[in-house]
Amino acid sequence: PPSPVTPVTPIKVLVITLGGERRARMERMFASPNLLDPATGRPLFDVSFTPGVVSRELRSKPGMMREAYDCGLLTEDPQTTFFAGK
Repeated sequence: PPSPVTPVTPIKVLVITLGGERRARMERMFASPNLLDPATGRPLFDVSFTPGVVSRELRSKPGMMREAYDCGLLTEDPQTTFFAGK
């Protein structure tokens, strides 16, 4: 008998773009059948889009952690975890 298939946990991806054609291209790319788990047909990537982040917000650790939390890449608020650096 075939062995059971272990589901793949999708990789979380944050795409920072102002939208338009660039976002549409990224959405098409991540929706490609080539980026599906061949065993289950589920997406290999969990993609979150944000309309834009001022680059200086991402330069600091707190800014990057806040953006990652806001889009769902981090499951715990970085201000209440070891990410806070306290």
